[in-house]
Amino acid sequence: MKYIITEHTNYELLKPFSLNHPIFELRLGAFTNLDRFVLENNFKIDSFDKQDKIILAVRNEIKDFVCNKYPNFKVISINEINNYSGYTKINSSDLNNSISNNINYLWDVFKYIGKQIEYDFSFFKNYNNTIGSQSAIKINDKKIFTGENVVIKPGVVLDASNGPIIIDENVILGSNSVLEGPLYIGKNSEISPMSLIRGSTSIGPFCKIGGEVVCSIFQGYSNKVHHGFIGHSYIGEWVNIGAGTNNSNLKNNYGQVKIFFDTKIVNTELQFMGALIGDYTRISIGMNLNTGIYIPIGANIFDYTFKQKKINPFSWGKDQIVSFDKFLETIESMKKRRNKIVTESEKKYLEYLYQNLISNESF
Repeated sequence: MKYIITEHTNYELLKPFSLNHPIFELRLGAFTNLDRFVLENNFKIDSFDKQDKIILAVRNEIKDFVCNKYPNFKVISINEINNYSGYTKINSSDLNNSISNNINYLWDVFKYIGKQIEYDFSFFKNYNNTIGSQSAIKINDKKIFTGENVVIKPGVVLDASNGPIIIDENVILGSNSVLEGPLYIGKNSEISPMSLIRGSTSIGPFCKIGGEVVCSIFQGYSNKVHHGFIGHSYIGEWVNIGAGTNNSNLKNNYGQVKIFFDTKIVNTELQFMGALIGDYTRISIGMNLNTGIYIPIGANIFDYTFKQKKINPFSWGKDQIVSFDKFLETIESMKKRRNKIVTESEKKYLEYLYQNLISNESF
């Protein structure tokens, strides 16, 4: 079988994630939707010839950017699909299995993180190669997976009573941290000492996480090293959250959380709903984020009042917009620390996004 995986037309409902990601990159459980599809169909990505097996069809404006990210896939624009016959066309939203096939808005993911981790646990072999202290405590260890080169420091508690815990390869678990399932911690990530990582949380690769976290997704390459609470929140890539920053995930009246989305207020129909934080956002120390706050992309938050529910993209403090050159300089420095670069195709797309978002209230 050969497939064309295409973005669905309502991709904008998954903002801020979809501002600079194709829909199939959404992380839910232990994998992105594309990664899970590849695993379920036993494809070997390294053997792809770029013209075979899977074609990725995306918005024209992100085509070059996505092509650079996925060198082993052929990437086309959505309007080129009809040029390809003999392929089974799959909408990105249909990559979600029956567990999580009702994701319309990004905040819908919070309903399914735990169940998806339960499902994804079956992809991990019953293999434990832990390096660490004998004082670590494992509860329901048949539901605990630890990959190669995992380092577990003294006093760590792994509690899989309520769901599986998947610790992927090259992860470091700091001393006296408590981890509760269902939970996934991605490759090369690090949990700070004395952290509490509670259930229904998915942490992508190369993250540094500390403090208290519950029912949240960190897409990857993001830091929340210090104390502070993050709950029922989506955190994009290359986000840094300063020490002592907290988000509210429950209203004082226990009502359903409403979010300022695009140019209107939308009822999420969720009692627990925290923050949606887009890529390249930096949040200063000691910030308290309101329930249901929306932060699109590239924001630098240090002069913030709790009443704010929506932050401007590429903002600098409360009222200013950072120049694109300054924004680019910052993210280049950020990526350099992880031995990554901002590719030319990414620069081009981010500049396109910058010009469109700062002149448009629909972000």
